[in-house]
Amino acid sequence: MKISYAILTHNEGEEIDRLLNFLVSNKRKEDEIVIVDDNSTDDKTIEVLEKFRSEIVLKTRNFDGDATQKNFLNSHCTGDYILQLDADEIMTADFIKMLPEILKTNETVPSFLESAVGVCIKPTCPNELYDDPNFS
Repeated sequence: MKISYAILTHNEGEEIDRLLNFLVSNKRKEDEIVIVDDNSTDDKTIEVLEKFRSEIVLKTRNFDGDATQKNFLNSHCTGDYILQLDADEIMTADFIKMLPEILKTNETVPSFLESAVGVCIKPTCPNELYDDPNFS
């Protein structure tokens, strides 16, 4: 089972640096990190995304609403599950280690799960998971 760690960013250099250092150090080899950046203009975000370029799938896109951004982000994830994170969210190393087993032993739970950190969904959900244009 592959997990996609999915992150939207915009001018969050310090936060995304901290999160990417954590994820790269703690995720399993088969998992992926997918980022959609809203054309950040701060040097730190650009520098961090470049630093991790070989470790992440990076897409850029002008912001045109939360729902559209999240759907675009989800469309570039190839994992069996997608864990959506904000750049300023850090989970524990234990959470990352336990997540695959939690998902594996609970395959019959609904496709859309919310947790204190992130949102974990199966990509078998409709492509337009966030269909409310006013979603925020």
